[in-house]
Amino acid sequence: MLDLTKPIQTRDGKKAKIVSSTWKATGRNDCILAAVEGPYGDVPVVALPNGRVCTSNEEPDDLVNVPKTYIKWLNIYPDPYNIIITPWNTKEDANASTVPGKDRIACVKIEYTEGEGL
Repeated sequence: MLDLTKPIQTRDGKKAKIVSSTWKATGRNDCILAAVEGPYGDVPVVALPNGRVCTSNEEPDDLVNVPKTYIKWLNIYPDPYNIIITPWNTKEDANASTVPGKDRIACVKIEYTEGEGL
């Protein structure tokens, strides 16, 4: 479900901003009018309340919420059979949380987007 209180973009990643969430179009009173970034300026897009520009199929111009991106830190240990993966919010937290008796070989920063790789 599209949450208009959060940032939006098109399904294919173009930046978008809400112009009106109560646009009257084609006999409906609840359409969304958005300005989508195009190569020569903003392009108007009219979507249904769920963000779809078409009722039947997902389309590249559908409006979706921008997926949240996370940055975490992982401690890496040399023993491949005792894998311990605990993501930490900061490098300082990772440094303070090493496993006693294990020699950490790296502290790696990872960045990922919610839903990526699924």
